[in-house]
Amino acid sequence: MRRVDFVPEILGIAKSSEGDALLSLVPSLCKLYWENVSKPMVREVVNFPIGQVVVTDLDYKLDLLIFEVLRERFPEYAYLSEETYQPQTVVDKKKPTWVIDALDGTMAYSNKNISGFCTSMALVQEEEVRTALVFNPFGLDVNKAVVGEVFFAEKG
Repeated sequence: MRRVDFVPEILGIAKSSEGDALLSLVPSLCKLYWENVSKPMVREVVNFPIGQVVVTDLDYKLDLLIFEVLRERFPEYAYLSEETYQPQTVVDKKKPTWVIDALDGTMAYSNKNISGFCTSMALVQEEEVRTALVFNPFGLDVNKAVVGEVFFAEKG
């Protein structure tokens, strides 16, 4: 493992304020990952329609960080995440909605497979992804997509 503190200006991410918001999260996400990687503790097993999902303390910490940043910048947008999902949740497809998996690959994280997890974030409206960012803090992979632009992947 290599520890990296960086702000990936080289990505030239997003001509959109939403893409900028996602990218602004990367340094804080890195910090949280590094502070918690040596202590993956299963917090609970949650039942979803698709089956059981393991959720750790880091899932909740990352989700809260992402939620706070995005809610501050885009208070009118909806927010949907694995950690905050409720079966009765109804999503207005016309409303911009952040779809977040703060720790995508929790089982890999719990098993200390550092290359097997990431943070996945997308902004969806009318069933179309407007912008998205997938970030692996240990491989330093940042994959970004914005509607109308070429897909961009950067390997650190």
